[in-house]
Amino acid sequence: MVTRSGGRPLDVLESICHVQTRPAPVMPNRRLLTSLGLILAVFVASLLPALATLNASLIEYLGIVWWAVLLRLLPGGIVD
Repeated sequence: MVTRSGGRPLDVLESICHVQTRPAPVMPNRRLLTSLGLILAVFVASLLPALATLNASLIEYLGIVWWAVLLRLLPGGIVD
């Protein structure tokens, strides 16, 4: 029988709910790392003077789609 420090017995739910467990470490998956690497590579490449047109088109594209991305994130945040 499991008892408290004062000697009183614990009920089953109380003994189960107060078990100290370590949280699982957060490990980014391969798809996330690949996506972040690709975004970083495009960003760094767009800063090169030879690829100035890429930078201009990237900024124009982001100017067009930023509202759609935020509109999609809003319902996801509300659902969570």
